[in-house]
Amino acid sequence: MGAYRQFIVYVAVPSKTRAGKTDKFPVDFRTGRVSNAHDAEIWTDHATAIAAAATMGPSYGIGFVFTEADPFFFVDLDDAALEDGTGWKPHAIAICNMMQGAAIEVSVSGRGLHIFGVGRPPAHRCESKYHIGGLYHTDRYAALTGIGATGNAATDCTQALPSLVDTYWQTDAGQAAGIGWTDC
Repeated sequence: MGAYRQFIVYVAVPSKTRAGKTDKFPVDFRTGRVSNAHDAEIWTDHATAIAAAATMGPSYGIGFVFTEADPFFFVDLDDAALEDGTGWKPHAIAICNMMQGAAIEVSVSGRGLHIFGVGRPPAHRCESKYHIGGLYHTDRYAALTGIGATGNAATDCTQALPSLVDTYWQTDAGQAAGIGWTDC
């Protein structure tokens, strides 16, 4: 991912609408002003994003914007930690095992996981019908943490993506037929 100039800086603030949650707003790396993550003018390289976030303070971090121009996908598993904090829920472990070698990190909340790899998923829901999180490859950004990071985002998961979609992000019958389908 480091070879792509699609990094942003974000600021994390307590959510005003979701109790106990954090909102992450993209900001211009030059000014710190809240901006649109999909405005390529606020994208930068990895090193510049890290330096800018460090200069802005502890509430700032870096993210990556996924586009059609890059080969990556992003699985955002929400609330994947066991209630007692001793490990991960069975579906999270199964998904990580399906994406062998892909990059995995703990999310900002400390209760979720991010999985990054290479490959284009087949047509799919953006959000799982099981309410476990999302699967994205374009028009989305991920707040990166590096917490517990393992694996490599350059791992090609093309062969595993159809099974992942069939199991967790399968489209509805109308979507599968191309009716009402929109990309994530």
